[in-house]
Amino acid sequence: MDSGLLPAVFEFDAKVVVDLINSGNVPLDDTGTVIMNILRLINSHNFQVSFALRSANMIAHSLVKLSFSSEGRFYLETYPPCLERLVKADCPV
Repeated sequence: MDSGLLPAVFEFDAKVVVDLINSGNVPLDDTGTVIMNILRLINSHNFQVSFALRSANMIAHSLVKLSFSSEGRFYLETYPPCLERLVKADCPV
């Protein structure tokens, strides 16, 4: 199935989850169902999964935290104000 998507690497800060996905050993519980769905997506596209410390991508971590507290709010042509500091800190000097 050609989705037209470029190869992508998804970085997770949950090493246990990354190890489960990359090993292909699927637990026989609810977690296994989620892992199987992830494996289907990875296998049908040119995707990879790797581990990264949370500190390696504070922008993504902050966006996830913001999504839990936004209650239906979304940004279309702007960005959440809290991200400006993180983006500036992430840029090389």
